[in-house]
Amino acid sequence: MKINLIPWKKKFLSISQFLLIAFVFGISYTQRPLYYDNQTTKFFHGLAQAGYGFLENDWFASTIDPLPAFTFLVKITHLYLNEYAFYLYYIIIFGVYIYSLTGIVSFIFPIGINSRKNVDAKVNSDRLKYLVFFAVLIVLHSINIQIKALDLDTALNIHYGVAEQYVLGPYFQPSNFGVFIIFSIYRFLHRNYFLAVACLAIAATFHPTYLMGAAIICLTYLIIIYKNERSLIKVISVGGVATLLLLPVFSYMYFQFRPTTAELWAKSQYIIVQLRIPHHSIPQIFLSKPSAYLQILLVVIALYLIRKTKVFATLFIPFLIIVTLTIIQIFYPNNTIAFVAPWRLSAVLVPIATSIIVAWLVSYLFDRYFQVKHKRSVMAASLATISMVFVLGLYNQGQMFVEQDRSVPMLNYVKKTTQQEDLYLVPNKNKELRKFRVYTGAPILVNFKSHPYKDVEVLEWYERNLAAQAFYESPSDRQCDILKQLVADYQINKVVTESQNFNASCTFLAQLYKDDRYGVYQLKK
Repeated sequence: MKINLIPWKKKFLSISQFLLIAFVFGISYTQRPLYYDNQTTKFFHGLAQAGYGFLENDWFASTIDPLPAFTFLVKITHLYLNEYAFYLYYIIIFGVYIYSLTGIVSFIFPIGINSRKNVDAKVNSDRLKYLVFFAVLIVLHSINIQIKALDLDTALNIHYGVAEQYVLGPYFQPSNFGVFIIFSIYRFLHRNYFLAVACLAIAATFHPTYLMGAAIICLTYLIIIYKNERSLIKVISVGGVATLLLLPVFSYMYFQFRPTTAELWAKSQYIIVQLRIPHHSIPQIFLSKPSAYLQILLVVIALYLIRKTKVFATLFIPFLIIVTLTIIQIFYPNNTIAFVAPWRLSAVLVPIATSIIVAWLVSYLFDRYFQVKHKRSVMAASLATISMVFVLGLYNQGQMFVEQDRSVPMLNYVKKTTQQEDLYLVPNKNKELRKFRVYTGAPILVNFKSHPYKDVEVLEWYERNLAAQAFYESPSDRQCDILKQLVADYQINKVVTESQNFNASCTFLAQLYKDDRYGVYQLKK
């Protein structure tokens, strides 16, 4: 029996092509080294459950985990793989991102790798369009080629959402799984309805804050299906599958984080929305920045360009819903709505809009000015641009792994010397020390970056922050008395201080470590 190897060869080439594009785009984008900023919170529960250091002794480890799926991924990766796997995961996500954006714009413009297969000359032209499209996108996403003016940053604002929320960012974290919403839209356009809603569920499962966005997109799908196919059975079946797939994460969030009492819930929501993440949650804040209007303008322009296509409704309905909810929130503020942040979906709409505008420009210029004699020049310029951004990304990626901030010597000391019984008091608002827990494996009292979500736990977290803040922001003649109270309340036995802000006058402290930036002290027994 003769085996036809051609389909397998095509699959291999497609996978190889996907991985190559993902690698080139991912390196050009560049990733921060572990563990940076949000990773200090998002990775914590997974590392604690994997037995990293003594994190299981940290109070934060006892709080309810808001990211069980991502925690499981971090846990198994830490237990059975190398931490470098996290960088590989992000490379794959970069690939899904580019693949999905290309798929969406190819539905509108002849710009995809496999577009227009009927005429060889047209195939070559469309593939060259894709090369130019990819070159432009890679430049627009690269932090190594930034144009900053009027509080705008081309490397961020044209693919971030309006409230400093994003799908792609400088490091691997749960929000990156928003690429599956973009992939979902791509598959929906090709009428793969059940795969489309399954991808929405993947995004929401790994990052439950996408639940609202997934619900809005799913509602959009159902409206379009009914409008186009007039099939109530199909609407019910697609909606039913979506409900079943989203139900586990919705149920987990509802039962784990439902209000203990109305009063406690209101207090906790106020603390998170108004004090912890106002930049994400309050429209008056994020709409005060020019970048928000640039991002809105990008979406409006893209909608205008595709107004006569089948893609229009898929993007317009979610845009209309989030604009309406944002306006309502401005005039009738509600902390729960602010916390859910329906405008997070702009982090999906903006990169799609940018891609549509780029694809339209590329198609317009090719159709109007391109001639066959320009083919080699255009191809050479595109490949040179991609290569330049890739090399810059590779260089800066290496530099990021070499460079260290001023906290690293102290953190290395703590990592080597921490014992089972240790509990550290650390400057709770120091950005350099956000990574203290996940870098050292040592438990701390609290930091301002990493907060829980259950109402009673939010209040406890806030009280701990106030206590730590009282110590670090008090005059030196009061610090010793405040520290004694902290020791009595929380059984702290080690203290990290910023050297210039602490005179080490407490007689019950013994100095263990000191450099020009930080000091580490132990309570005398």
